[in-house]
Amino acid sequence: MENIVACSCTTKHQEEHVRNRIAIAVAVSGVAAATIVTAGGAQADTSVTVRSGNFVSALSDTRANGHVTVGDNGIGVATVGTDSTAKAAEYWSSPMALADTGTPSLDWTGTAMEPGVQLVTDFDGDGKADAILVGEKVYGGDWWVSDSAAQFVKDGAPEHTGGSGSANHGTLAEWRTAFPKARVLDTGFSLGSGVTGSGIISKEVVGDTTFTFAGKDAAATIPTTAPTGVTVTSTNTSVTSLKWTAVPGAESYFIYNGDSVVGASTGTTANVSGLKSNTGYDFSVAAVGAGSAGPKSGVVHAVTKPFTFTAPKGLKCTAKATALHCTANAVTGANRYSWYVNGVAHGSSDAPVYDIVSLAKSTTYAISIAADNDTQSPGPQSARVNYKTLAK
Repeated sequence: MENIVACSCTTKHQEEHVRNRIAIAVAVSGVAAATIVTAGGAQADTSVTVRSGNFVSALSDTRANGHVTVGDNGIGVATVGTDSTAKAAEYWSSPMALADTGTPSLDWTGTAMEPGVQLVTDFDGDGKADAILVGEKVYGGDWWVSDSAAQFVKDGAPEHTGGSGSANHGTLAEWRTAFPKARVLDTGFSLGSGVTGSGIISKEVVGDTTFTFAGKDAAATIPTTAPTGVTVTSTNTSVTSLKWTAVPGAESYFIYNGDSVVGASTGTTANVSGLKSNTGYDFSVAAVGAGSAGPKSGVVHAVTKPFTFTAPKGLKCTAKATALHCTANAVTGANRYSWYVNGVAHGSSDAPVYDIVSLAKSTTYAISIAADNDTQSPGPQSARVNYKTLAK
């Protein structure tokens, strides 16, 4: 099976099916739980073991360039890329009052870009999910809901300002005060979308409940053998295709450039995309099992092909006394344009629109433009066009 993967944390666009999550269960259905009792007999903490089969499929939001593997030492999570497909999010049943959630947290070993805790919440006590409260490390103790939240939740949010994941946010204490009937239906995590990160969640704590994780097969182990036969099968300006020999017992594979995860695959091939043109990469592959990657293969080197730009056409400038406002036609594949005055580089712009300022009055300037894509030197310059600034 071929996997297409792309080469740091928002969760604002949760699918609308969240609103259809029904009912507060009276127990964690299908999830093994054990209550830890103190010597005096008083209930202390509850330990809950979550397996991949316990994930709520209706809430799952692990996309094409997101990867989740449940192992006996935690959940392996990886995302690759900068678009909306780079997201890994899963949830499991965890019915409790919002007032009893304490300070939710997760233990993460991995990249600086780490997942946030998610609480699927019924805010009005009718047994249906109204929004997901999102807690991300970057915002400290501030929790926010996305635009897909029920309107009454957004209207009743403790704060309506910037500086958080959305304009509707507040501390958990403030949310509890604003919605005293609120209950959490499901707990989970989300890495992404639009970021690259990888690591292991060893546990997640919500209130007095500690969620730990185990794979589908209790006998699952971390691979001890590295894939062999890693080969570059093709490359172009932004994509390199790889293949390798399967490792027995592997659940999936991570693809690396150096020490960074740049892809994941459930088969023995992958297309690593989003690469820079005319750039060298050192790829290796590791088998994944029990939530962790085994040893990496030997390195295979690949160089993406250079991108050939044509010179922009349609250059026009409007003169002012001390400035020229210039435009040109866009060039396919370009995401940056370099501008020249009398053959000397003057500046750059993301689009073929540019203001050349601080010029002398009544003076003629030769203007030209070249296309670029931030990964190599600019292409050929357009023909120079002379424009004279106004006298006043």
